[in-house]
Amino acid sequence: MRCMCGRFTSRLTPAELIEAFGLAGADAELASALPPRFNIAPRQPVPVVTNRAPKLLQAFRWGLVPWWAKELSIGDRLINARIESVGSRRAFASGERHRCLVLADGFYEWKREGPRKQAFFLELQGGAPFAFAGLWDRWHAPSGETVHSCVLLTQPSVGEVAALHNRMPVVLPKRRYEEWLSPDSIPLSSWEHRLGSLTPPFHARPVSGYVNIAAHEGPECLLPPPPA
Repeated sequence: MRCMCGRFTSRLTPAELIEAFGLAGADAELASALPPRFNIAPRQPVPVVTNRAPKLLQAFRWGLVPWWAKELSIGDRLINARIESVGSRRAFASGERHRCLVLADGFYEWKREGPRKQAFFLELQGGAPFAFAGLWDRWHAPSGETVHSCVLLTQPSVGEVAALHNRMPVVLPKRRYEEWLSPDSIPLSSWEHRLGSLTPPFHARPVSGYVNIAAHEGPECLLPPPPA
């Protein structure tokens, strides 16, 4: 089965994210790339908080581009990383010192129902915001541009997500944020066991096929499917 997560939402403004996550402010230039989003896809800017600046909201490209990469396109293959094996892959070697929270308030998954796939939206009670566990890196393009990018960690699915897919993004409880953003205190290899017993209370509901196209944006992505 394909790895997830491949689309998610972050419907709060930068100011609302700063308040919700107790941040001090935002990188003015990067945060301007973070309007409320209903259908975030790989290659696009996503809201992050890194271990290097744990009180600052920033925008990083989704799809990790390791510092040693020869071209930007490698990020298209590195949108997710399995927490069970992340420590053994060269592409994620910087994860021991480059950790981040990727801020969201929902994500999508697709389940095959007969000849078609039905899109489902998963969120916490009341649409509360939460943080995916992520890794980040900095890449210097031949043109001189610096690209900051990130990857989402995934784990075996639990709860309602398990009925839709065998993998789900790693969602950190608030009490773990500081630990995750302190790489020196807890090695990356130990996090699989620390998170394995957690079951985030996500609720899944079917949504319209409008969200299937990555270019589609707006509240229409969350509308229920039309009557059969």
